[in-house]
Amino acid sequence: MLSAPPASSRVTSACYALVPATAATGAVLARYGELALVVVERVPAVAWASWTDLDPIRVNGQPRILPSGHFDPGAGPRCILRFAGPVLPAWREMLAALGWTARFDCPPCGLCVEVGADLAALRTALPALRAIAPYEAEDCARAGAGGVAALPATVDAVAFSEEDRARLEDELAAAGLRVVASSRYKLRVSGDGGAVGRLRDAVGVKIADPGTLARTASASLRLAIGATETSVGDGGGPAAGAGGEGELIAFADTGLGSGATDAPHPDFAGRVQAIHSWPLAPGWSAFVRAPGADDGGADRGSGHGTHVAGLAAGDGGMSAGRLAGVAPGARILMQAIEQYVDPLPEWRGRLQPGFYLAGRPLDLRELLEQARAAGAAIHADAWGVEAAGAYTDDSWECDHFLHAHPGMLVIVAAGNAGRDRNRDGAIDAGTLYAPASAKNVLAVGATEGPDAGIGLRGGWAALDPEGTRFPDPVQRGAPVSGDAERLALLSSCGPTLDGRIKPDLCAPGTNLAAARSAVSPSRGWGLANPLPWYQYLGGTSMSTGVVAGAAAVLRQRWRRALGEAPGGAALKALLIHGARPVHRRDGQGEEDRERAGFGRLWLAGSLPGPDGPVLLEDRVGLATGTCRRIDCKGPGRLRAVLCWYDAPGEALINDLDLVLRDASGSVHAWGNHLAGAVGIADRRNTVECIDVQLGEGDWTLEVRGVNVPLGPQPWALAASPGVIVAGTPAAPGTSTAPAEPLPAPRWRVDLPWTAVRGVGAKRAIELERTLPGGIGALCAGVPDAGTLAFLPAALRAHIRSLAAFLGASPPSAAVLAVEHPTRALLAGPPEAASAADWQALAAALSPLLEALDRSVAREVCGERLFR
Repeated sequence: MLSAPPASSRVTSACYALVPATAATGAVLARYGELALVVVERVPAVAWASWTDLDPIRVNGQPRILPSGHFDPGAGPRCILRFAGPVLPAWREMLAALGWTARFDCPPCGLCVEVGADLAALRTALPALRAIAPYEAEDCARAGAGGVAALPATVDAVAFSEEDRARLEDELAAAGLRVVASSRYKLRVSGDGGAVGRLRDAVGVKIADPGTLARTASASLRLAIGATETSVGDGGGPAAGAGGEGELIAFADTGLGSGATDAPHPDFAGRVQAIHSWPLAPGWSAFVRAPGADDGGADRGSGHGTHVAGLAAGDGGMSAGRLAGVAPGARILMQAIEQYVDPLPEWRGRLQPGFYLAGRPLDLRELLEQARAAGAAIHADAWGVEAAGAYTDDSWECDHFLHAHPGMLVIVAAGNAGRDRNRDGAIDAGTLYAPASAKNVLAVGATEGPDAGIGLRGGWAALDPEGTRFPDPVQRGAPVSGDAERLALLSSCGPTLDGRIKPDLCAPGTNLAAARSAVSPSRGWGLANPLPWYQYLGGTSMSTGVVAGAAAVLRQRWRRALGEAPGGAALKALLIHGARPVHRRDGQGEEDRERAGFGRLWLAGSLPGPDGPVLLEDRVGLATGTCRRIDCKGPGRLRAVLCWYDAPGEALINDLDLVLRDASGSVHAWGNHLAGAVGIADRRNTVECIDVQLGEGDWTLEVRGVNVPLGPQPWALAASPGVIVAGTPAAPGTSTAPAEPLPAPRWRVDLPWTAVRGVGAKRAIELERTLPGGIGALCAGVPDAGTLAFLPAALRAHIRSLAAFLGASPPSAAVLAVEHPTRALLAGPPEAASAADWQALAAALSPLLEALDRSVAREVCGERLFR
């Protein structure tokens, strides 16, 4: 929904720019690190970003224009706010202090909030606030929801809070709508299309859309992905070519072999940590004869889960190692979410008996949390919902989980809906599954398998008998495998509905041989020798298994090189950094990123070593207006990949930029530039790549925090060795040193003025007007005496003393607060800190804690203290 301003209104379109504070002229609306938000007539070249009054914000992915000067919160309990620029943490706190609690972000510069009482006070306190509009029923639909495959007559409703969800359950039951399943924030309701409208009108419903139905995305392999014995082995394992030792890969899939943990298939012997069977989910109860049925962890249907796990971690024992997976040393956790469904007679017209992924929970975070609790850092999901690139609840839940648990990597199949209906030799865009459409997952597309003349030999026509997907006779007769550098016709393609690059990476996915479930009658794409232990299968599911194994090898090797495991975003950056080009099917150069992402898996280019990439991982993160600069020296090729886990939401919320500058300071390339071009700032993706040939001289690579409303935002960068100027020597045999010494920590206290002892709501409004940004504004230095003249002398001295403390570097003892929440001071030191260190921490933080209101001081966390 793109709302236009009223026809009778005369709308002026002011322009706002984020510029270096030293270049700011005129009135400053807000300050962000080294930047200032100012009103401009035209955007200056030094600006990092800019917005106008007529730029839309995105509410659940839907663009909406809120004309400047219109301040109508409506009669409902929630409304939408639009600001002139990035939302500061202190603004959220000020909103809460005035009774306008933020509920979710509407990027790039908006919020959905609970309506408070005093609109005039709100506008006075936040001069950067430009417009307010009601949160309407039309806002309760995700963009593109109509393209999602649905369960028969069900609606999924997401509530704003657990309290809203509980209340809605009672209200819907009273209204005659049956709630068939629920989780913390979500309800699945039995009802037809009219129920969607009724739910969107209900108070407390954030989003209501049709229910979804997930489906599987069903020796030479190693050479095709750059995983030679030298590159995957750990140098000391008993098995040649073994890799992934010490890693646990979790699979949410159809099951594993016989379902017996001790002997599901000989290729997994001794390495299956657990098989968890998820019974029929409550959401199916209205359609089946046996609600809650559980046929165990055996892979009885297609054998899909066994095959995917075999590609990732089978040791090939029954083939003398010939059909080993990528990480044969890794352990396996299987979450068997496939169950046999026997529909009630009245539903058999729309739901046939058979195996479905009917055990998957309503909220995917339950699967991910079970895997994380078991020790898995890699989660493979070789299935999805045909969402045509839309961002769904599944996508949101994956993004939320990864944002909260950055040590995990979730790998998801892009889908098998690829087609070439216009016969141009290029796969049609816009067929991506969900949750592959999530921002933080690693979405995987398929190239062809490396071997021809095996498995499915009937060409692409065998997968499309009616000729609706691949109508070109040349393509229909072409083999489905044999060129691992070429995109497979079945692979679903991006971009996402909001234009993001997906899939992220491709890997071989057709005619791959791997373990076969002994309890499944399926022959897949054909049986493979030695019988009956293996079969051929194809799809982005198989590519997902290959990448999951590669991720395990990568994590194992970097863990040993660094002494600790890299985070999920770092693994994602490393995998993309090593990628090689995917070729077009017509032989005319490289595939577009919207079809093949950032390339095809090449594990050898991602591993640590003298020629391996430099890995820089910032786990503290960047705030709006802050920057990390990395020195480079030409000549040489620079390939740099920046990744971060964004906050959940349909569009980019925390926006970072990757920028390459030459010695004169001019921009030479922006992240995700086209080959040979400078490009422009990317405002959509959580992966940014620069790939250029540097000439002689000095260069600077910048990672910028452009708009980080929910920061600070951690990030990871994988970059080419040789051209990066390292600040400290690399560890022997690795290229893991930071590109420059980490900057000295600075205070970061994102709290409103009301958090200062003695400052009430009225004085906080005045302070926000003169020093926008709350207590964080004091980190830039002591304010002029005249700025605080309206305050009583004692309070003025109190704030100036606090500013002097925050303007200096934090004492060394205060660094402990990054690892341990300071509220633990009340209970004593954790096991990881000595009593002496804890006393030093208390002494270092006492000036800050004494300056804060007592209740606020008890809630301050270490993660909010430094940048």
